[in-house]
Amino acid sequence: MKVLCLLLLLVGYGLYAAEAFALVNVASRGRTTQSSTFNSSTAAKKAIDGNRSGVLLEGSCAHTEAETNPWWRIDLLETYRVASVKITNRQDCCAENINGAEIHIGNSLEHNGNTNPRCAVISSIPAGGASTFQCNGMEGRYVNIFSRGYRQHLTLCDVISSFPAWESKTFYCRGHLGRYVNIFLPGCDKHLALCEVEVNATPEQGEEIEDEQPKPAKTRVNTNCPNTKTVLENAATGGTATQSSQLDALGGANNAIDRNRSSTYSDGSCSQTKAEIDPWWWVNLGKVHNVTFVTVTNRGDCCSDRISGAEIRVGNYLDNEGNNNPLCAVIPYIPAGQIRTFECGGMEGRYVNILLPGREKYLTLCEVEVHASTFQPGLPLSAPPSAVPNKAAPNPYLTWLWAPWQKLRHPVPQSDNVAVKGRATQSSQFSRLTHAENAIDGSLDAEYLSGSCAHTRLQSDPWWRVDLLAVHRVDSLTITNREDCCEWRLDGAEILVGNSLENNGNSNPVCAVVSSIPAGESITFQCHGMEGRYVNIIRPGCFKFLSLCEVEVHARPVSGVSTLNTVKDYEDKPLETQCPDVQVPENIASQGNATQSSQYDHLGNANNAIDRKRNPLYHAGSCSHTKRETNPWWKVDLMRSYRVTSVTITNRGDCCAERINGAEIHIGNSLENHGHNNPLCGVISDMREGDSVTFWCRGMEGRYVSVFLPGRRRYLTLCEVEVNSTGESDPQ
Repeated sequence: MKVLCLLLLLVGYGLYAAEAFALVNVASRGRTTQSSTFNSSTAAKKAIDGNRSGVLLEGSCAHTEAETNPWWRIDLLETYRVASVKITNRQDCCAENINGAEIHIGNSLEHNGNTNPRCAVISSIPAGGASTFQCNGMEGRYVNIFSRGYRQHLTLCDVISSFPAWESKTFYCRGHLGRYVNIFLPGCDKHLALCEVEVNATPEQGEEIEDEQPKPAKTRVNTNCPNTKTVLENAATGGTATQSSQLDALGGANNAIDRNRSSTYSDGSCSQTKAEIDPWWWVNLGKVHNVTFVTVTNRGDCCSDRISGAEIRVGNYLDNEGNNNPLCAVIPYIPAGQIRTFECGGMEGRYVNILLPGREKYLTLCEVEVHASTFQPGLPLSAPPSAVPNKAAPNPYLTWLWAPWQKLRHPVPQSDNVAVKGRATQSSQFSRLTHAENAIDGSLDAEYLSGSCAHTRLQSDPWWRVDLLAVHRVDSLTITNREDCCEWRLDGAEILVGNSLENNGNSNPVCAVVSSIPAGESITFQCHGMEGRYVNIIRPGCFKFLSLCEVEVHARPVSGVSTLNTVKDYEDKPLETQCPDVQVPENIASQGNATQSSQYDHLGNANNAIDRKRNPLYHAGSCSHTKRETNPWWKVDLMRSYRVTSVTITNRGDCCAERINGAEIHIGNSLENHGHNNPLCGVISDMREGDSVTFWCRGMEGRYVSVFLPGRRRYLTLCEVEVNSTGESDPQ
């Protein structure tokens, strides 16, 4: 088994000038991900943690599982000209395993970014040696390291700055006028070391140097950053916590309010429930407070994704253990060991709850800080902490916590956006987070779990509509796409404007067609004064989702046209429609017999994948589904040997489309290792929900067709497998 290891990845991003070229590393500010994670100490972010240790057990390396075509990617958050990538190879082991790795740079996330233009191929790097790969100003937001092959590991132990040791760089200031030259290194716990600073300048003619003023006595300025481990006193630390269950002796509820942000569970400073339905935790603050924001520290040594989707609730009641209190925020995701702050705007309550909806869920909290004032009757919900009467001067610690949240707020300018005053509806609703009104709530938050996006179920011709309540001339319409996943769910959508509710408004004239919108971005479509009361967005086709994170309608009322009756318009409820099952033509798989490594439940039988139905909805009972296990597999016995020309796979459509990524299709006559040792036809690199993709096998001979998904804790779901052949193979 080949293992690919990189000790040091150094990326230089070009800042081009007329006379000089200086390298600046922005990797440490980016967002990382990888194709899989070997264990809890090898997350993708380890490759940009600033630690050059090449020893895997020291916990400073990103590392994938052994898989087909592993990759690692950094999102630089904006497009850069990449000058070079410098890689230092691992020294303690396996130097040859880096051979053949590819560096890709570009702006596309197709195939996880691995189809972007290639900067270089790593032929070899000596153990402990370093090589620089010139990318010559290639433009891109994403930098991928991609290793082709079967059952490989990808390991990255650091991504650091590209300013080489012992070298001198010249930065051109183009005649900036000034007496003082400062060098400032922002951030906490940093050293600034300078071995020589040379300033090349000419005196400004006619400028007289002022007499030097007496120097004031030196005073020590406290520039220490807030202690990120010890928590200052807050409303939660004086309270009492409880939770739905306790995993073990280390996971007590009060650990989450012990003023210790240690994110290692074995330190005994985190609360944790058992695996259960809708686990919860709450703290009794002792009296009613106006809660301005809540800060949560996530577990760092394991399982950081468990907290995703948790709800923060604030209120005065313990009905349903307080889980019916008003919602402050939904936690979309907190990276391992990190801290996030959620604004509650002065919500009134004695109890702060954190509820994690779902089955077989663990809830782990390593610290919960509740920043609040004692209850002030009549305090506006939007009042900032400084608006509370008799409040002391702002606490720098709270200011430090509050700043990141302020930067994340993206209000929609509402001067000419008439959608925010309208009424929205949609053809179906995916979950309780995805009301139609979310798309006109005035927020550009594009994360699904933030609860600010509309989203339909998987259906035929999904649509969304806003009633502007009066006829308007629509000049333009701006749509914000989802950022965290599935940006293609808007591709091909049609924007319609008109006054008719026939066919739910989907027969009105077309303003524009959305070809595509990049993840998290907003694009404006011109409608050139089209008149209408209703604005519809419909995505034609079978088994489609429609997701909208904000719709802004820039329009002017039409004078002299009275508002239409709104009562009858809303008597008709949205109707969720489905296309009829797609009947698959007869193929050699449909006459075979299927088996799989395990069965998830009564709906997930192996033979469902050869029932000649491409219905991608799991609850329709037409998909196979294994339990979560290591290396799950599915196999069909064709009853005799055939020359297989192609295999067509239909992916699940209502959930979890990414689970199939990396699955291998094998064809042959052997049942050794459940057929996984048979020759490989193809690898499923990426499939969207509900899609059917054909893999060409060019006449491979075999009686058994198997689909094998390498990795630990994986599910394998197949909604249809079609095997096409030119006929039986020649008898031996």
